[in-house]
Amino acid sequence: MGLPAPVAEIFFEENKYKNLAKAKVGFIGKQTTYLNDKSLNRLLHKYSLEPPSGFILEYDQSTLNRSSLGGHFITDKCFISLFGCESYSCIDVSAYEGADVVADLNEEIPTQLHQSFDFIFDGSCLDNIFNPAIALQNISKMLRPEGRVILINHATWFNGPYSIFSPGWFFDFFTSNSYKDCQIYLGLFTNNKTLHLGPMLLYRFDPANDPGGYFPRVPNGANVIVIAIAEKGNNSTDQILPIQHQYRDQEGHISFNKKLEVIAKSNRRLFMSGNTAFPSHDPFVPITTLCPKLYFFRLQASLIPSKLPPPYANLVVRLLKRVTPVHVWTRMRSYYHGLRRQIARLLGN
Repeated sequence: MGLPAPVAEIFFEENKYKNLAKAKVGFIGKQTTYLNDKSLNRLLHKYSLEPPSGFILEYDQSTLNRSSLGGHFITDKCFISLFGCESYSCIDVSAYEGADVVADLNEEIPTQLHQSFDFIFDGSCLDNIFNPAIALQNISKMLRPEGRVILINHATWFNGPYSIFSPGWFFDFFTSNSYKDCQIYLGLFTNNKTLHLGPMLLYRFDPANDPGGYFPRVPNGANVIVIAIAEKGNNSTDQILPIQHQYRDQEGHISFNKKLEVIAKSNRRLFMSGNTAFPSHDPFVPITTLCPKLYFFRLQASLIPSKLPPPYANLVVRLLKRVTPVHVWTRMRSYYHGLRRQIARLLGN
């Protein structure tokens, strides 16, 4: 997967919340960024971010996917240097793509790697590792107190991962290990192009409405990635294995809920205003579209009322194309059929 352009926007949001300057950064595997000059400049303009002095654009010449989807992408090291980070390291099972830290996350990592980084990014490595739970513990061990992680992994069987993950798998681990914050998002996309270039619909997972962290229903044809953003505290641990919600005893629920209270006080609500959540009983709340201008939504013929005369049908097409793609694509099929019936009834067809 690498570092898709929509996920790059999450980096900008996270940097806005808490600056990444002077951070020691570790990437799990060498990442194709899928950011070219145009998309990078758009993000820099949107977030009013000035690159640090001495910043030099560096183009990807080494990763396996550097030429896909048009190519001309900047390197992951170049991308992270935009935020003024102190250092960058790549952790991988081998040095075949230029990793400078060689370690097998399937097994216990050497103690010298413990608390090595202030910020760690995983661009879909956990879902390609045979022992993802051990790998997640290792990532936590490499993180310093007050450090942060952004982990993106598949939640559907797109591109053939070893494993897929529910929102609760990540949320329960970080909460059980007393992380000071954990925010889970779901990114919906349709194919490789929308995954890597956008648009990607972003949902926020609300554990208050779904303590089990189950996987939600999604529209037909949609694929999903889970995006976990977590911040380690001074008293956080790495080794606690969570028990899923429905199997905890009373003592387990009390302990988990106390840790959950800490996360509930967090002010980190990316793409939202302050600490105010959207009022909803749905555990998955749509909040924004990432990279909406990099790729245009192709309207499906099935969404247009079949009985409308051509002039009216063309009008509907033009109107729908002007709507932000997320507002069209993310509604359930039943909504579309209801809309078709209402429009046809209004026009007397």
